[in-house]
Amino acid sequence: MRALAKLEHVLPSRLRRRVATLAGAVVPVPGTGPTVTATCSRPSP
Repeated sequence: MRALAKLEHVLPSRLRRRVATLAGAVVPVPGTGPTVTATCSRPSP
């Protein structure tokens, strides 16, 4: 959400409205649940 707020400051007004609509549709997820660590592993050739 912070990234969207920062982005809004530099966008043209027509895009700012779209970002505001997107921000209104985003549901914040509490950070107290389990976490997943993403790793990238490539198969050996």
